[in-house]
Amino acid sequence: MTKTDAEVDTDAGEVRLPKIKMPNAIDMLKYGEGYAVTASDGVIISEYDAATGALHDTKIDWLTNARGLAIRQDNMSLWAIGDDHVQYCQFSGGAYSDDPALKSSGLTEVLSVDSIEGTNRAVVLSRTNSGKAKITRYRAGASLTVELEKELDIGEPVALSVVDGTPDVVVVTKTGKHYLMFDDATQNYIEDTARKASGYSNIVSASANQDGTAILEGDKGQYLQDDDAGGTQKVLAYSAGQVPGALAVSLKPGAYDQAFITETGEVQYFIYDDATDQMTRLPELEATGLQLMQEYVHPGEYHSKVVSTGADYDTVKLTALTETPTGTGIVFYVSTDSGATWTEITPGQWEDAHLVGNLLSRRY
Repeated sequence: MTKTDAEVDTDAGEVRLPKIKMPNAIDMLKYGEGYAVTASDGVIISEYDAATGALHDTKIDWLTNARGLAIRQDNMSLWAIGDDHVQYCQFSGGAYSDDPALKSSGLTEVLSVDSIEGTNRAVVLSRTNSGKAKITRYRAGASLTVELEKELDIGEPVALSVVDGTPDVVVVTKTGKHYLMFDDATQNYIEDTARKASGYSNIVSASANQDGTAILEGDKGQYLQDDDAGGTQKVLAYSAGQVPGALAVSLKPGAYDQAFITETGEVQYFIYDDATDQMTRLPELEATGLQLMQEYVHPGEYHSKVVSTGADYDTVKLTALTETPTGTGIVFYVSTDSGATWTEITPGQWEDAHLVGNLLSRRY
């Protein structure tokens, strides 16, 4: 059972269940102008039509459970992931295949995916039982095969991005970035520590190309550029800044263009403006009203902050206003020994006990 702290909003007096992260909910197209996004009613591929001055959408109606995706780029085939699977969706004859042979199920803690450009390969990031990062490289042929598996000594993994035109991989954690070079001689990944970046607090998504990496820290878009000496530095001119409610970012291969998708189903598209030396939005490439598939983290047990009292009680009654999303429940406990053991209580009822110490509400 994975235990995760609940999100406690003391100002609003609320305890909220955390939702599943979606670092690959959007992927920009290399050729032309557009992107693919995951939605609750299918994957939507939006391409800009210069003749009409509007976006043209193609929808994969049957792909309704994708939590992340990656476009192959040299054609429109794509990879999709869920919490427990990865799938290759081949584009042929104007349609996308749903081939069971090209789907690997029964996986655990799948976090992120990206394609190796111009190939039928992809790299998937997952989290091990010990909380470390694990990367798996898949190849799609008559079936999906695993070419490489590697557990990394990297904790709190969040997302990965394959560097365009290379098999190299950028792995981001909540607090930093790691650059992994693919060594042809050993057929393995080796970290380039000179391109490591740290000092962040809440990275939720990232996307890389040969020039740098766009990261989403909270809801702030930042750009980290790899310099000639092999290091990494933040570049404000290519950083989008605050994008309220952003869930994921995608960096266009070979460019500084960045697209963000928000929890309200809005796509914000940024390009670099030479005249102002900053990123600016391009409304004609933006979208609104997308219905995202935002699920709660599961399986899990979510603990609120402990509410402590400094007095002794013979009886106690807990009053609580509760709202339970479908498939969830709330159980309340009190402790008489500073949290060593807990006794379940029912809100609104007086409990006869000599209680000293803590009250805890627990959601799962």
